[in-house]
Amino acid sequence: MKSLPLVVSAVFTLALTVNALGLGASESSPSADVDRLITSLEKKKAAAAADNRSTAITDGVQARYTRAKEMANRGDPVEALRELLWCFDEGMVGKTGFGAVRTSFVLGTIAELGKKYSPALTALGQRRDEARKQILTGPVHGTEIQDFAALNRVLGDPKSTCFVFDQLPPGDRRRKSLALFGSAALLDGRHYTDIMEIKTYAMMSSNFEVTTRELLLPASTPNVERLRALNRKGAVTNTAQDIEILAGAGDVAHARELAQRLLAYDNTDETRAEIQQHAARGGHPDLLPVP
Repeated sequence: MKSLPLVVSAVFTLALTVNALGLGASESSPSADVDRLITSLEKKKAAAAADNRSTAITDGVQARYTRAKEMANRGDPVEALRELLWCFDEGMVGKTGFGAVRTSFVLGTIAELGKKYSPALTALGQRRDEARKQILTGPVHGTEIQDFAALNRVLGDPKSTCFVFDQLPPGDRRRKSLALFGSAALLDGRHYTDIMEIKTYAMMSSNFEVTTRELLLPASTPNVERLRALNRKGAVTNTAQDIEILAGAGDVAHARELAQRLLAYDNTDETRAEIQQHAARGGHPDLLPVP
């Protein structure tokens, strides 16, 4: 590949020729063409450097997370916890591609570590309490709400999410965000009408259509049937929960409609029992007709 000076020189010579023959725009000059070329090359060089830095950061964060899991498996909980907390507190914050990993896999790994090493659970509790204080006193400008809901989930404390939710005034942006990130906890606490404020029947219906589509996988994919079975199970569970929300919020007509659609998708005794369980929890045990 030619060096930058040679490329610039060639373009400058071409610009002079074009200008001399009167083939270029009257407003353009050889020096202006060169300036534009240099600017373009500098921007591309800067973009490439930024991409390289981003890749290096991503690789570094992933390496530390992998190392933390290896240390946990080797029986080094102190170092494992230190690395995992770095991933949660610093390394993965605001990094593209790490948002869900941070609040699911990292927290899950810390909670699993806590079964044998209690300081791990203490660390999770401290971060949960800090997030709760920030949510209630403000201002909320980061991941506090998402973190609070996720921390309560891995700590097995959905009531804490519901308690804070109930302290926030209706219409408050923090309340809506907590309903979004803590919907599983609100479902556990039977906050059906509150969930319906952020999850309408139209959204549930659309989600059903997406999750019940056949899972198209390459023929070379291992355990294809198992993956499809897991996808089907997830679709059934999520839809049964939506049926409970609708029934609990008093939208019985849509609850019954969604139940019939789910049975058309998977008319097994297991699915019927799951629908029945959630409908009863939502206050409508008679939602399904007796077969």
